[in-house]
Amino acid sequence: MYTVITAVGHIGSSIELPHKPAQAKEPLALKDPVHSVSLQQFMYEKLKSQQELLGEQAFQGLMETVDTDIVRQLQEFLQGL
Repeated sequence: MYTVITAVGHIGSSIELPHKPAQAKEPLALKDPVHSVSLQQFMYEKLKSQQELLGEQAFQGLMETVDTDIVRQLQEFLQGL
């Protein structure tokens, strides 16, 4: 049972949303890229494409604005590739 809240925040009547069995959700969930795409590879490709798009100097300048702990963790995470 869910309570409807309108855009202005007024609480309305309760409604019951239709419920799908968990089995119906499984095939859809298995198609989710989170199950088939390597996060390490994804992050590497995104960073590499930004480096190529911006150029080495601009990319390094941008990376210098990122917290050093985050950069260290990112390097450790991507080290296995």
